[in-house]
Amino acid sequence: MKRIELTNMPNTRDLSYIYNKDGKQIKPYKLIRSGATAQATTDDIAILVNQYHLKRVIDFRTLHEINEQPDYLIDGIIYIFNPIIETFRAGVTHEKDIYKQKPKNQLEWLARTIEEMNFTVKDNMKFIYDKILSDEFSIKHYQSFFHILLEETDGATLYHCSAGKDRVGIGTILLLSALDVDRQVIIDDYLFTNNCYQKDIDKIMDDMKQQNFKDSIIEQIPYCQGVCKEYVEHIFDIIDNKHHGINSYLHDVLKLTDADLNKLKQIYLK
Repeated sequence: MKRIELTNMPNTRDLSYIYNKDGKQIKPYKLIRSGATAQATTDDIAILVNQYHLKRVIDFRTLHEINEQPDYLIDGIIYIFNPIIETFRAGVTHEKDIYKQKPKNQLEWLARTIEEMNFTVKDNMKFIYDKILSDEFSIKHYQSFFHILLEETDGATLYHCSAGKDRVGIGTILLLSALDVDRQVIIDDYLFTNNCYQKDIDKIMDDMKQQNFKDSIIEQIPYCQGVCKEYVEHIFDIIDNKHHGINSYLHDVLKLTDADLNKLKQIYLK
């Protein structure tokens, strides 16, 4: 696994390092998964546009998140608003209006989010993934995501949420499955998010220790700000047990036909 080296977008990856079960590679400069572009530097954007031939951006965030931190606007790039969730769900978005008093900073927001989850971040995240995979609104917009990808276009499509780990994580699992990538490879890619965010996670935990946040909050940070094997295993358990496997999910839930899946492979594999 290899990320695109950007200053303020640490979880950004061109998926061309991935091969499917038939040994076919995802084409370079076609599919980029990422966190939000709001904090991108001008150099970050130049790399995406000039080196990776960025042509369109699909934003999985809610309207509230977009208003809080709008994407970096780039001339000539197509922007598509495609929210995966309709409203706030703690741990996935960074909306702050669930609190009567606005948090002073990101650390306080994280602490309140963990308290809102009753200090059971893993259980809450699993619940959220279950809802996303089964919710009509979320399904509709993952269907739209695939319809957008089925439109052939020159250059790269970058799709992102806030951190590029939850909504993008599920979207990438579904996309790689549609491209017939081995499940273990999909799991490895999902978990690589931790490599991208480890420095940030360590800093948050160190800052919280220095500011005397409770240990019970600090120990939850890796599960709130990163991902873990339990999450991805739970995602596949939902798909396998509630939706009768990935093929059924792709066909019966996302309404992708065999022709759609073949076209995706033609567009994105070599």
